[in-house]
Amino acid sequence: MPQLTLSAATVEYRESGPKDSAFPPVLFVHGALVDSRLWDAVAASLAAQGYRCLQPNLPLGAHTIPVTDRGVLTPAGVAGLLHEFLTRLGLDDVTLVGNDTGGGVCQFLI
Repeated sequence: MPQLTLSAATVEYRESGPKDSAFPPVLFVHGALVDSRLWDAVAASLAAQGYRCLQPNLPLGAHTIPVTDRGVLTPAGVAGLLHEFLTRLGLDDVTLVGNDTGGGVCQFLI
């Protein structure tokens, strides 16, 4: 699984679908105590339709790599990580899909 080392955490992520998709990439944001596998079926379906899908494992309780800065363990902090994640991947126009706590994190990101 690919990883990005960010300023406060290393984030593992799943990626599916074409990188050169004609559609904006879709960023799936899971909630507390689950990881990116929550979105596997939805991401697979969209990837099969030509969407680039990104599913980061965020530090919301089910992450396996400890954060380097515990100050990031807030909704706003996780949103900051997502912003850095998107910036590092060179993405500025994405569709956000959030569930539960992930929906709140999306609001902070916006």
